Amino acid sequence: MADITMGRIIQINLLDRIIECDIRMPLTAKMSSNFTLAEMVDPTTNKLIFCPQLLEITQEARTSTGCMIVTTNGLSWYRGEKYNHDIGGSPTSYHLYGQAHDSKWYYQGNQVHPLHCAYEMLSRVKARNWKCEIGVYLPKYDGSSTGYMHFAVCQKDHLYYFDKKGKHEINSLKEISLP
Repeated sequence: MADITMGRIIQINLLDRIIECDIRMPLTAKMSSNFTLAEMVDPTTNKLIFCPQLLEITQEARTSTGCMIVTTNGLSWYRGEKYNHDIGGSPTSYHLYGQAHDSKWYYQGNQVHPLHCAYEMLSRVKARNWKCEIGVYLPKYDGSSTGYMHFAVCQKDHLYYFDKKGKHEINSLKEISLP
């Protein structure tokens, strides 16, 4: 039986190259000031493809905003192929490579609107001259959800949002209008 207190980093994704590894550590291990391994692993296997750039920029956002950034409880960071398939994820998802997370942000106990989170992450990406994928899932896009943000570090910019009418490809976050 697998030890459910331990996680495994199976690869390190540096975006321009992959380093194969097998690093075992407690799920409670801090990967940064505010994120533990448990928050980043595929919850069905406790495995992780670790992308340091994704953690770096997410931790920076957490530190500077003071927001609690949640990537668990129905949200995810890394996903293995089976888990990604089982939850209906895209077969080309950046989650499969450890380059993406879905998150909800909270400030003083209140959820921050996903669009505000998207602007925060986009400004950090642009300051580094990096590329990213941002998806804004607006509150009630599915009839009930409070919304969340998808964020990935990647090779080309891609912005989109979901509302009750479905997915919309956009060139700028300014194209998202709030009710």
